[in-house]
Parts: sequence; C-alpha cells; structure tokens
Amino acid sequence: MEYKGYIVLTGANGGVGLPLLNKLSLEGYFIFAIDIIGNKIPEKENIKFIKCDLSNIEEIESTIDLIKSYDIRLKSIINLCGIFKMESVIEGSTESFLNIIRINFLSMYYINKGLYSLLDKGSTIINMSSEVARYSSLPFLSYYTMTKKMVECYSDDLRRESNYLGIRVVKIEAGSLNTKMLSKASHEFDELVSSTVHFKDQLLKMKFLMDGELSKTNKVEPLAALIAKIIEKKKVKLIYRYKNSFKLKLLGIMPERLQDKIFLRLVK
Repeated sequence: MEYKGYIVLTGANGGVGLPLLNKLSLEGYFIFAIDIIGNKIPEKENIKFIKCDLSNIEEIESTIDLIKSYDIRLKSIINLCGIFKMESVIEGSTESFLNIIRINFLSMYYINKGLYSLLDKGSTIINMSSEVARYSSLPFLSYYTMTKKMVECYSDDLRRESNYLGIRVVKIEAGSLNTKMLSKASHEFDELVSSTVHFKDQLLKMKFLMDGELSKTNKVEPLAALIAKIIEKKKVKLIYRYKNSFKLKLLGIMPERLQDKIFLRLVK
C-alpha cells in the first residue's frame, strides 16, 4: 500500500498524541507510534505501535533500529513525549531531576539524532516545548522548566544546522492543556506539601495559583490539528504558541528583582 508519508510520533498515547495519531492515520500516513503505554486504539495497517520506555537509552536504540529496518524515508519526527514534575531544587530528589531530563529532553535528542539520516529535504522535526521555557522559572517548577529550556536551546541549534540541509525544525510552546499531565499536577502539589521541610506555609498560600491552573480546560484537539497542518505547510514558523497564559507573559516582561518581590508578597 502507498502511504502519504512516514511519521515517527513519540508520546503517541498522550493527551495530544492520541488525537494526532488518529488524525494522521485518517489522512493516510504510516505512523510509528511510540509510547511506554501499549496501544489504546485498535491496531491499523498504517500504525505500528512500539512500546518503549523513553527514559531508557537501550530501549530507544532498539526502537531506532526497528524503524530503520523498514528501509523508508520519513516525512516528520514529532516529539510529544513528556512528563510534569513539581519539586524544590533544594529538597527535591536528584533521581527525579535526572529522570525528567531523560524523558523531556534526552529522548528527543536521541530519537532525532538516531533517525535524522531518514529525513529528506523538506521534512519536518517538531519538538514540544512549553510556554514556561520563555520566562524565568517559577518557584517549585524549575525541574520541568529547565528541561523545556533545554528543548528550546537544542531546537534552535538543530534548526540552524538543519537549515543547511533543507530540513525544517519547529518548536511548539503550549500553555496548560486539559490532559492527564495537568490533572497529575494536583497530586504532585499535594506530595510536595506533605514532603517539604522548609516550604509548607509558602506552598499552602500558593495553592490558589495551582487551583487557577487546574481550572483551565484548553482542548488538545485544536493543537493536534495544528501539528498535522504544520507537516503539510510549505512555509512554517519557527515557533507555534498555543493557549499561552497572559499572566505568565505579563510576569515575564517584568524585571527579575520585581518578580522576586511579587513571589515574596504572594505568600505573606
């Protein structure tokens, strides 16, 4: 069977990944759907599910070898895999920090590097970043923010090198979405409050900020549709921003010292 093109999609069973997987499948692409969770939809002839722990370099290398064994060229690599973590940089687990780096950044690096030779001129790499990467880190969110800043820096350099080869690299800076990642944030926050030694009072006073974020219900389907369109576009933007927070933007344009004062005042 002749397909519209071949696509690698990580985080294929996630909040954005699953509707994107369905859309790309219906549009006639063959998708290598990578996720640590087994397939959530019935197997189709144009979807190859690959169960892979993207924190494990050996599993990533096996996945790369499997895709290369198909002897095909890729239309796009779409890196959506990611996890959310709330921890203190003072009290937090070093292993948690290393794990979020492995999943949110290193897996993207390994997948792109390992499969880059399968890309042709005009193909597209799409890397999922976050709106938080644009600004200085929020208290107790820096593990997550640092990994997204890594994605930003890496994507910029990858784009500039790939420009010489005619391969497009795009960043997605998404705001809060109605996904399991957002719902897990409440559990993460409660765990942080129960485990902290130094910051319990401050965290409890900041709970209204967390509740405000959890109240957001930005839908994932329009973002999935946008990503599908990017693959087809003749000209693409360097960055696509989706449902970014006005409050974060307003805070981000303030001087750093003023931001510090605001965070101190919020919890008095």
